[in-house]
Amino acid sequence: NASSAFCLTVISVINTRTAGFPSHCIPVALISARLTVPSLSINLKGYRLVKRTAAGTSDASIKSWDSDTIIASQDYYLWANSKDGFAENIKADGTTSETISNNNGIAIRNGARDTGEIVDSIGWGDCQNIFIETAVFPQNPSANKSIERKNFADSDNNALDFFIQESPSPTHSKPPGSIPDPSPLSPPEI
Repeated sequence: NASSAFCLTVISVINTRTAGFPSHCIPVALISARLTVPSLSINLKGYRLVKRTAAGTSDASIKSWDSDTIIASQDYYLWANSKDGFAENIKADGTTSETISNNNGIAIRNGARDTGEIVDSIGWGDCQNIFIETAVFPQNPSANKSIERKNFADSDNNALDFFIQESPSPTHSKPPGSIPDPSPLSPPEI
């Protein structure tokens, strides 16, 4: 769901199976989308990443942020399952033992499970829960493929905003100092 001032935080990548790792090793990447004011950042404190099964009616918590966790404009936060070295392999920013699967839905909520504001969400495959935005993304990603957002699109329609990425590359946050500070515009010389 996009605000008119800026797009807060959107889900950008979902991968349910990665070859060479056990089936529970499932990454999800979150992005602080292209904010209209480049110097803005997002603090995830108070937000949570939740999931629901295909026809689920209540949230299961994947990750909640209880302390300051800043995502700079145009940067990423990568969550991954913590088992069997997968998260370390892809340099995830945060880990838990939770998983997602085919035909699930996930959401970023501001506030409590089941009742907090849904900031962004997606349902895929045969998902039928409340995390579908307008129309379900119709496919489950096969091994070594992911569902990815098209160029930061957020029309609130999962079927239109996402595609299957044939060669995913999970992206963790940039090291501090690697994001240039925006410089003020200078008036043109006359």
